[in-house]
Amino acid sequence: MYTCTIHLSRCVTIFILALIAPNITYAQSVCGNTDEECISKNVITIAPGANQSTVDLWTRHQNSTAVYGRTWIGPYTTDSRHMNGNRDTIIFVPAQFDRTKQADIFIWLHGHNGFNKFENRILRHVPELYRRGLNPVFILVEQPWSHWTSTRTSRNGTGPFRQPGEFQRWENSMISMLQFLGVTIFDISGENVYLFGHSAGGSGILSMSRSDALEQLRPGNIIFSDSTYGSWYRSFHDNYHSRYPSTRVAVLVRRGTTTHESMRRFYRDRRGQIPETLRYMVLDNRTWTHKRIGDNCLLYPGSPFPP
Repeated sequence: MYTCTIHLSRCVTIFILALIAPNITYAQSVCGNTDEECISKNVITIAPGANQSTVDLWTRHQNSTAVYGRTWIGPYTTDSRHMNGNRDTIIFVPAQFDRTKQADIFIWLHGHNGFNKFENRILRHVPELYRRGLNPVFILVEQPWSHWTSTRTSRNGTGPFRQPGEFQRWENSMISMLQFLGVTIFDISGENVYLFGHSAGGSGILSMSRSDALEQLRPGNIIFSDSTYGSWYRSFHDNYHSRYPSTRVAVLVRRGTTTHESMRRFYRDRRGQIPETLRYMVLDNRTWTHKRIGDNCLLYPGSPFPP
């Protein structure tokens, strides 16, 4: 069933999705100023239980960057410490997405007090990624330390997908939503999956390596964006990369910082065991702040990062 109502220069569309995803009974879509724009420019599909504050912020950031497409926003797990009782996932298929080409899946795990920097860290890079010949689709996974929780700087390593089977349930729902948004699933290869973890997002990658999540996902590319605190990277290596050494892993750190020191210890203690697929980049801390790395890591490798 499809209903479109124009109200206050905003189009509201109701989709019945019960046959697409069993856990979702309906979704509400918010888009541009006219019915034509709903179809051709920007559609945001909101599942029941999604955080309206996230929806509003995503919409504002799309408008400020003029980066549009098809978006799905919905909850994937309950969380008693979240202001909305659930943590969300955002799937974004840009308007430039070419259905005739293989998709590049960018999965983003944010850092402390995150899931609120969509403009600087995701949307503004979309045109450049397409200019480089990529065909990206973005999946943004809210972490237990998001801006919308009471634990904005804690619960490291507790998500996402900590429990066995949790990732599989999430993945099944995401596949349904990607298909709904027009992404051909059978064309997706692990080689075209990019997993980014910025700051505390590195502990999210660690969490996925401890459960069955990384083994299920098998991403071809993993990027630690100034996110190798403590033993996070060492444990990820022991849990996953040492067993799947063909995975291309990039580690970006700032010289003389905690993340740099942890990698120095890793190289010292794992001498002779380092996969050739690990790319380790130490950035000048006079020109590269922690924030600058996070704001730009989706563009790695390539400008503004050194060759």
